[in-house]
Amino acid sequence: MKTLVITGGSRGIGAEMVRFFSGKGWRVLFCYRTSKEAAQALSSLTGAVAVCCDVRSEQQVSDLVRTAVRQLGHVDALICNAGAAWTGLTEEMPLSEYERLADTNLKGSFLCIRQFLPLLRSSKGSILLVSSMWGTVGASCETVYSATKAAMQCMARSLAKET
Repeated sequence: MKTLVITGGSRGIGAEMVRFFSGKGWRVLFCYRTSKEAAQALSSLTGAVAVCCDVRSEQQVSDLVRTAVRQLGHVDALICNAGAAWTGLTEEMPLSEYERLADTNLKGSFLCIRQFLPLLRSSKGSILLVSSMWGTVGASCETVYSATKAAMQCMARSLAKET
């Protein structure tokens, strides 16, 4: 059976991916940060394993990897979907919001890739980074969000050259 880990899986695009892959017979483990009730409901509906994990934390990502191995046995694919956004003029953006976006969107993906990559190499697995069209064309009032998504696109292209 194919196995999959999805970050940011409790709501939105992530939840739809959990539903889709579970419906196709994949064994899915997904993580969430704050949406415990939504995660529990999705887990009950799909049979997917829900794990609380803040992808900005190296320790929590390490724990996520251990949990994935324990629950799934192996990992065939990783989808880095966890993300954060902030809308407003650049000069009005607090540094704390910049850090939250950069840490969630970029650092979180990096930490997950770095931790899961040995497992994925051994299973000849795949990594998918969820970006946005704003990462290609930019968006007014979403400067940092756009920049982090552009960086994710470049990270995916660069990683493909390493593997």
